[in-house]
Amino acid sequence: AMITDFVAERGGGLLMLGSATLTGRGFAGSSVGNVVPLELSGRLRIDPVDAATKTHTVVLTDDGAVHPMMQLGQTVSETREQWSEVPPLGGNVPIGLPKPGTSVLARILVRRVGSQPLVAIQRYGSGRSMIFAGEASWRWKMLLPAKVRTYDTFWGQVARWLAASAPEQLSVTTVGSRSVGDRL
Repeated sequence: AMITDFVAERGGGLLMLGSATLTGRGFAGSSVGNVVPLELSGRLRIDPVDAATKTHTVVLTDDGAVHPMMQLGQTVSETREQWSEVPPLGGNVPIGLPKPGTSVLARILVRRVGSQPLVAIQRYGSGRSMIFAGEASWRWKMLLPAKVRTYDTFWGQVARWLAASAPEQLSVTTVGSRSVGDRL
């Protein structure tokens, strides 16, 4: 309930990622399940990568190609090209359908299944939430040349987008004297 209030009332950002968070029962049925942009259903397993069929590749949606979080190039075509060159992820967690108001920014191609949501975002109350349903995004850092900054750029833009709606930090002031041993 405190996480839900943090996002809805305070304007905070919530990022859910990783198989430990998204598989099994997890947050299903909790108030956090209301905050996330995809239905938390059908998520009992991780679909591992199959290198022979080149599955688990990232494909931008039309919304993703223009969203600031996903931009890697100066133009939409440069952004699409750079995303097409990222190494496949190590797997993904199949998650349910997008909720009303959700934008799916990227999908992941999965053998015999087709595509599934990978990056989904939504506004929730005064805040924002995001799901990253992929596994091992570190591959974008470790399997590309050092000069390619896809990993750093993407995760930096995620942090900025999630925090953008939050108001200034809270400050607390004391009332009373400030002598050692005094009650404040």
